[in-house]
Amino acid sequence: MKDGSDHKMSSREKLSVIVGQAQTGNLECCGLILSEIDGDVAHLTCNECGTIVCSVPKTEAWTTLSQMVVREISSATCSHCGGYNVFSGFSSVSTYRCQHCRKGSIVILPRQ
Repeated sequence: MKDGSDHKMSSREKLSVIVGQAQTGNLECCGLILSEIDGDVAHLTCNECGTIVCSVPKTEAWTTLSQMVVREISSATCSHCGGYNVFSGFSSVSTYRCQHCRKGSIVILPRQ
């Protein structure tokens, strides 16, 4: 193995970047997102609940995890069903479709 290209990763090798699942939009889980390598695919998986957040080519796993660290997250409580909605990648939302009841909602900001 001269240049490292012959290195074969084990089927369960993990990358060293760890991301909280709350950063992916699930604020109810305290788990961490780990990258589990399976051949040429990396499954970004929660170590607490087992949710696979996404699967990407192994070569893109580090970049994907790094982008998760810097994401902005916004949230809102649905005025129809009271469901908690999380929007990763947004610093704020003004209107949205509830992830629980699917009804449209408008965010009413308190007066200051």
